Amino acid sequence: MKIALIISLFKNVPRLLNILALVMFRDALRPVTSQSQRKGYNTLNLHPRLEHPMTKFRILIHLFALILISLSACQTENSNTPLPVSPPTSQALVPATPLLQPTATPSTLERYYIPAYYSTFYGDIIIASQKEEVLTLYSAISEQKLHSLLSVFKEHYPWITVSVVESDDSGVFQRYTEDLAIGQKTADLLISADTGAWQKIIGEGQLITYQSQEGVYLPTWARSAIGIYALASDPLLIVYNKTQVRERISSMSQIAALNPTTYRGRILTLDAEANAVGFVSNWFYATFSGNAAWTMLRQIGATFPVLYTSSDELLLAVGEGQAAVGYFLPASDVFPHLQEHPNLDWSYIKDGQPILVENMAITQGGESANSAKLLVDFVLSQEGQMALAQGGLTPYRPDVYDVTTLHIDRVGQEVGAENIIYFYLDPAIVQPGVREAFLARWNQAIGKIIPEATVTP
Repeated sequence: MKIALIISLFKNVPRLLNILALVMFRDALRPVTSQSQRKGYNTLNLHPRLEHPMTKFRILIHLFALILISLSACQTENSNTPLPVSPPTSQALVPATPLLQPTATPSTLERYYIPAYYSTFYGDIIIASQKEEVLTLYSAISEQKLHSLLSVFKEHYPWITVSVVESDDSGVFQRYTEDLAIGQKTADLLISADTGAWQKIIGEGQLITYQSQEGVYLPTWARSAIGIYALASDPLLIVYNKTQVRERISSMSQIAALNPTTYRGRILTLDAEANAVGFVSNWFYATFSGNAAWTMLRQIGATFPVLYTSSDELLLAVGEGQAAVGYFLPASDVFPHLQEHPNLDWSYIKDGQPILVENMAITQGGESANSAKLLVDFVLSQEGQMALAQGGLTPYRPDVYDVTTLHIDRVGQEVGAENIIYFYLDPAIVQPGVREAFLARWNQAIGKIIPEATVTP
């Protein structure tokens, strides 16, 4: 009998402990309500109820009851009366099936963190891109500025290798055309601000008219044509050396008012004839301001401004004090270098703020069109726009305004929305003789002089 009792106690230990724990802590785990109970209580000490004498007494009672339960179990085991056995049924012969928790299989879109509003067929583009090779970009935006964007893009699509071939805005299209002529592998995506070249390549039917999943969330000016989207906006700035000018310069009219004798040869800008950014900036500024723009350009021309083909060289000249003022310089070329030049300062242009629109589009001649579609959609997404800001480019999606330091709407707040000049695919630029006539007028107004270092013998 004693042996049976001991065996029964050991066999029932797990069940006894479970019952004991429930009984002991049922009340102890109830929230403390009185202030006297709350005093001195913390998660590292026993609850006050467990220290109460009545609680200890109740635990002893419960232990005694558990021993009785064990004795009863022991008597049942020693009884010679057989328990009735039910006949086996077909259901009893079937082995028990373990209960499995249902697990959702993520779709292709969920696996790569694609927004829920994308088409259900978007997964086909993702799968097709996995069979493609290198995604090649011909870009007027440097790889350094695109680094943050492409790094995050790689996290979404790790099998895509992106190759960035840098060129100037016009050279992007020239290289693509040359590749086609000799049957060479060429770009899948073009990035440039040359509005005239974009219209020409559209006319040649060299672009895929891809409609981005993000298109409905973009402002109208960011959708230049079907298949052509703004990668980023880039405000053009005035830069000046604080040791060379007496006051802050924040408008073209202030530059025009500078003394022609004092500032002779000390005002710099990009050559509209030799630089695509120089051309479109002057074209759209003159279109916006009309005769007032031409008057100011003639006044600036009286100082014999020096013309550059490189914004980096122009910025360096102003930053080191070789010149006093520069204007129509892309913000993405200025902001990364401000700490290098402590005397360099900058301003938006309050009497007409040109916005360089860096467009992108997928080519017909490329071999990785699906990967290019993924990149276009990512660039235009919220995440993509935030990644662009890390490279010094100015995002423009309205729904990222509160999460990025740079944003095109902040520029509008600074200069007034009515003074923003967005570049677009102006058909007048490609009309026969129009570009030539504009440049002739500009050269005359500005009194064209180029720095000796850039003269070609």
